[in-house]
Amino acid sequence: MVPKIPLGNIEHLPPNQRDRFSAMESARKEMETIAAAQRLELGQKSRSKPRDVLSIPPGADVVVYKEKSKPWEGPFTFTATIITRPRA
Repeated sequence: MVPKIPLGNIEHLPPNQRDRFSAMESARKEMETIAAAQRLELGQKSRSKPRDVLSIPPGADVVVYKEKSKPWEGPFTFTATIITRPRA
C-alpha cells in the first residue's frame, strides 16, 4: 500500500525513489479522477431516479422490469417506499 503523502520530505529521497513517489502520486490522482467520473456516469445512467420513486403514491399500479425473467411484469400495486441509509 502506498501512503497518500510520502513520509518525510520528498527532496531528501534518492533520485530514483523521488521519481517513483512522484509517479505513484500522479497515478493515484489520475485514478481518483477516472473513478469519480465513472461513478458520476453510472449514477446518471441509473434506471430509476429516487425522486421519481418517491413521487409514486401508495396504491398506484406499476410495472416492473426484470432482466432475468420477462422484460416487464405487472401491474403491481405500489404499497410503500422503504428508504435505507448506509451506516458509516
